[in-house]
Amino acid sequence: MKEGWEAVIGMEIHAQLATETKIFCACAANFGDEPNANTCPVCLGLPGALPVLNEKVVELGAKAALSLGLNVNETSIFARKNYFYPDLPKGYQISQFDEPICGEGFLDILVEGKGAKRIGIQRIHMEEDAGKSMHLASTTLVNLNRAGVLCRYRGEKVSVKLCVANRSKPMLLQLLFPTPQRPRRPVCPI
Repeated sequence: MKEGWEAVIGMEIHAQLATETKIFCACAANFGDEPNANTCPVCLGLPGALPVLNEKVVELGAKAALSLGLNVNETSIFARKNYFYPDLPKGYQISQFDEPICGEGFLDILVEGKGAKRIGIQRIHMEEDAGKSMHLASTTLVNLNRAGVLCRYRGEKVSVKLCVANRSKPMLLQLLFPTPQRPRRPVCPI
């Protein structure tokens, strides 16, 4: 790297909350079930199907916010983010942008040889996830089981040196959202 330059990276962490059902419908949020076993008219985007917000998602989002010192907003708004993904059957994603559930917090970490470092967290917002495409030699398969389950953390930009020095620290999301009833998705340490 050029002398006098410092690599600075912004991180966005996606986490599946430990809920039994998806964010906008009553389908199971089980990891590892048979493909497309956990779908309904809402997560498939069929005409006339209306989403209903899962209260447990809001509760876990607020708990995560408080544990990270974020301000929980009195009002948060969901909106449609329109774009095409082969594994997003509705053609849009229900997400938060302008008014997320919370914002402006931090996480204190220990950096070897440097002591404590405060990492800013810009926001946590809730949104549904797309499905999963599996590309094979001659075809593509789509599994929509996970469509509808997600929470996003967006941090402030952080120096790469600090992230690398802190490789051995516990995985934040596994501490906040333990899911003993099903296998955990891999999460990168901070």
